[in-house]
Amino acid sequence: MAQRLTRRAVLKGIGGAVAAAGVAGLLGRRGTAAEPVRLKFIVWNYQVQTVQQFINQFEAANPDIKVDMEVIPGNEYIPKIQLMQNARTPFDVLYVADGILAQWSPWLQPLDAYDGAAALKQQMLPVALRSMTYKGRLYGLPYFSSYFALIYNDRMLRGAGFAAPPKTYEEWTEQARAIKSKGLSKTPMLWPVKISGWGGMWVVNAMAASRGGRVLDDSLNVTPVTLTSLRWWVSTYKEGLSDPNGIELDPNTSATAFMGGDYATMLSTSFFAGPQ
Repeated sequence: MAQRLTRRAVLKGIGGAVAAAGVAGLLGRRGTAAEPVRLKFIVWNYQVQTVQQFINQFEAANPDIKVDMEVIPGNEYIPKIQLMQNARTPFDVLYVADGILAQWSPWLQPLDAYDGAAALKQQMLPVALRSMTYKGRLYGLPYFSSYFALIYNDRMLRGAGFAAPPKTYEEWTEQARAIKSKGLSKTPMLWPVKISGWGGMWVVNAMAASRGGRVLDDSLNVTPVTLTSLRWWVSTYKEGLSDPNGIELDPNTSATAFMGGDYATMLSTSFFAGPQ
């Protein structure tokens, strides 16, 4: 008989979690009244307090299950999980970014066979379903979906005489030059370059995609649009428009720096728009 799969079963409110090879601990194990089931849930360090609130809600709705959360810094997450898996360190549920799903799929438990999986697929946006599917098998429930966007300092742009953010790379350069020349920012552009789960590579990918291309072709050669993007990016450093210290800033620290008000634009994932 198929196990029943619901969003509540995969940690209510924390959809994006993926069941590890020990999925029986999540969906099949049941403890006695005196000894509740304990699940080990591994996350990266983003809005941990919010995640804990979701866990509290899940435990209240499922008093026979306790969740032990382990938090790993984002820049250590992928290698740490790989080490844990190689050492056969037990865990039940974890965050998996879509970029690493294919590599980890051999030891992750697909969810398709569980009762309720088909209904959940129907509720997902196509991009979310694709992100959690590999070779036709569903490996998890997405807990958020984001995209790369130009995050901008509206007050600074208006101070330089611009009513709207740039729509082309040429306009982007023009606005940055104007902002710098007016003394509104020493280096108007900021970038999440340092790798911490993701970093500069994602910036390049976003640039290539925004120009209608991709980073690599089918033969894994760098595409012309990628080279164009890289040359433009380098030019912003040569002109002093991009902060060279940004190379030490990861996605989280660059967002914090941007919210300090000293920069005009930052190309990063959309959930960094707003107070951090």
